[in-house]
Amino acid sequence: MKLLLVNFVMDERSPVLAWQQGVATRLAARCERVVVLTERVVQSPLPANVEVHRVPRILTTPLRMLGARWLMNIPVWRWCAREHFDAVFVHMNADWVYRLAPCWRRFGVPVLLWYAHGTVTRRLHRAHEHASCVITSTAEGFRIPSPKVRIIGQGVDTDLFVPAASRPETATIVAVGRVSRRKRVDLMLDTLAWLKAHAPQHPFRLRIIGPTLTRDDERYAEELQQKISDAGLREAVTIEGPLPVAELPGIYDSSFLHLNLSETGSMDKAILESLASGCPTLTSNEAAFTVLRDFPGLQIRQRDPEAIGAQIRRVYEDRHAFSPAALRQLVEGRHDLNSYADRVCSILAELVTRKAA
Repeated sequence: MKLLLVNFVMDERSPVLAWQQGVATRLAARCERVVVLTERVVQSPLPANVEVHRVPRILTTPLRMLGARWLMNIPVWRWCAREHFDAVFVHMNADWVYRLAPCWRRFGVPVLLWYAHGTVTRRLHRAHEHASCVITSTAEGFRIPSPKVRIIGQGVDTDLFVPAASRPETATIVAVGRVSRRKRVDLMLDTLAWLKAHAPQHPFRLRIIGPTLTRDDERYAEELQQKISDAGLREAVTIEGPLPVAELPGIYDSSFLHLNLSETGSMDKAILESLASGCPTLTSNEAAFTVLRDFPGLQIRQRDPEAIGAQIRRVYEDRHAFSPAALRQLVEGRHDLNSYADRVCSILAELVTRKAA
């Protein structure tokens, strides 16, 4: 299969989107050729059958507000004519589904969209209209009712995220992901303050690891620093910024718990990365409750500092009861990157066959 892959970034060290390169690499192992259209490129090793093109900077400047990105149809038209792509896979970057619709119509190529987020916008509706099929991680990951939608799980690199040979004795809690209001880091701080007051015998500390992506995120991070100071938590909390994805397994290995209070409404990949590493995740994310159905003690049903703090204390006191191998089994074969690539290729092949018929 000759595949055109459209995504945001090709950067194996990206703290947020490194998995996009992992997806490209796994698909390349299953395809004859993969041409990638992306908005950001960092030199990284790629298979010989992968060719990468970056969206010209002029189309990512303020000119994009004037609709200049539609001009990308010109080079993509040439690629389609030259390469005779069998299919297109748009990975997360949904706007390109409708922006490049003239190419898809002219060359009759089926378009598969991956989208996994609770947000629904007019632009997403437009992308859905022009996509042949949409795949997502959970029912909560794509909220436009449609017969086009299929649920295939997430894609965690289980070759990278593996349990350590042994886990140290620690009272460290880690929160991995974007520092934004929807991640409810402020509630984490309130919870830690409750633990310091009601479980002082345990030396709990919190590490917050992840980037700020918007100006509001930066303001929120400043508010969090002030909250840490006001609550007297400077010795117990660190906001460390983003780390390369290759360093995250060591972070999970050195923590007894990953805490996730996300309100994004879809499966947070950090939850699965933690589990694949053998680190328990305590989460209020309802999209993860199915994965954690055999671990009710890791599901947050009541979102207040006292209730969450009490759950954290119980997990800490029972921490040796959690089997890293059992936690990892929640991910392997269901949400790992290799099986994800297999499912994507199977659906792409089905779309190609349907188009030919």
